[in-house]
Amino acid sequence: MNKNISLKPRLFACVCNRHRLSFFFIITSFLILLAPHQSEAQRSLEVYGAAGSTLVDAEKLAGIPLADWETFASGYSLQAFFVGSDFISVGAEYGYTYLLFYTAVFGSTFIENEVEASRAMLMVRLHPKENLFIEGAVGAYFFDGATDTTIGIGAGYKFKLNENFSVPIKLRTDLVFTENTPTVPLTLNAGLAYSF
Repeated sequence: MNKNISLKPRLFACVCNRHRLSFFFIITSFLILLAPHQSEAQRSLEVYGAAGSTLVDAEKLAGIPLADWETFASGYSLQAFFVGSDFISVGAEYGYTYLLFYTAVFGSTFIENEVEASRAMLMVRLHPKENLFIEGAVGAYFFDGATDTTIGIGAGYKFKLNENFSVPIKLRTDLVFTENTPTVPLTLNAGLAYSF
């Protein structure tokens, strides 16, 4: 059987998207360093790994009948929070999400596709209690050949290691307005945060 990768494109393969998002995060990080020290306790740089599941109608997303699919989700993200107060922080996020995998068969043609995307988001984080946080996000998921508007929400807790370092754990979900049907990755995230 012939093997054909990517009916709906193998995502995150586009070099121009990677360069555009890398540039976005570099500029954002530079602005963070220049931002006024309004609330040092809430200024932070954070890195996360994520795992979970994608809630989606896989056949609608693919636009074809599928032989099989797997909706395990994983990824990573870098977040930076800079402007704000003791109750609220504003920042940005760069991330990557592996959304799902599917296969389809057309006669003697076997198709496999991995659906993945990079993302850039503006973030707002609330701190209702010490170490507890709630965050919202708005931005876009960048697929190869398509960009989809996205909103996200998450909540978590920071386990302090010392004055500057902590281990944040959060539940995060994004609503990605993909063309055929909404795509909703739901993930558990754990990482390392440096506050300054």
